[in-house]
Amino acid sequence: MRCFYSFLFLILFPAFCFSQRYSPGSVITLKGDTIRGFINQREWDSNPRSVSFKDSSQAVARNFNAADIKQFTVDSSVTYKSYVCKISLAPIEENHLVTRDTSSKIDTVFLQVLQTGKNVDLMSYSDEVKTRYYIMENGSSQPQELLYRVYLRDRSEITAAAPAETRTENIYIHQLNNIALKYNTLTHKLAKELPSLEYKEYKIFKVISLINGMQKPPQVKRRTTFYRLGLAAVIFGFITYMVYSNVRF
Repeated sequence: MRCFYSFLFLILFPAFCFSQRYSPGSVITLKGDTIRGFINQREWDSNPRSVSFKDSSQAVARNFNAADIKQFTVDSSVTYKSYVCKISLAPIEENHLVTRDTSSKIDTVFLQVLQTGKNVDLMSYSDEVKTRYYIMENGSSQPQELLYRVYLRDRSEITAAAPAETRTENIYIHQLNNIALKYNTLTHKLAKELPSLEYKEYKIFKVISLINGMQKPPQVKRRTTFYRLGLAAVIFGFITYMVYSNVRF
């Protein structure tokens, strides 16, 4: 019995630690009012569909989705804004590739703000399919997805001269090139680097920084779980010791 309860505690306690953590934050309502309080700061692998908010640490939590508020910020460092945007649906992971798929959907979602600048804002949206990056020009209210496609070629297209089974469309490179041209920031160095630009956050972040004329742009703080992982490890070690030793509870 002692082993059973110890095992149960071992499983449930870390889960509780990881699921409940309210940090100082704020939401902006649809009317533009800012409400300060506390936000359940989960470890979001994907962009959240909703956020749990408390006016005070003792208040009852309220849930807001992307249609309820304009934006929310956690710890003055991580900001998500609500937009109605077009979202591509084709996977890009090697094990999930399909033939060329240009399908998309329109949805109201929270986009994570990665950089704001005088010319362009950079945001991201991640779900179970993939991570997508969005840009929005100053003065616009509609983010545009930076398009990147990887897909399986039709068998009829595969020949001895062109044996590759997959094809890549780096449309985002042309999009960034056009934006840089528009704002007169397409330097010789950038024009040389763009053709080989990878669809990775830090790579695109660097290009957007150049387009915005930012030498040292502030990086978005990434949420870490180190302290909670440490706590879970300590609890795990203690319970393991108690179960497999002769010490009595």
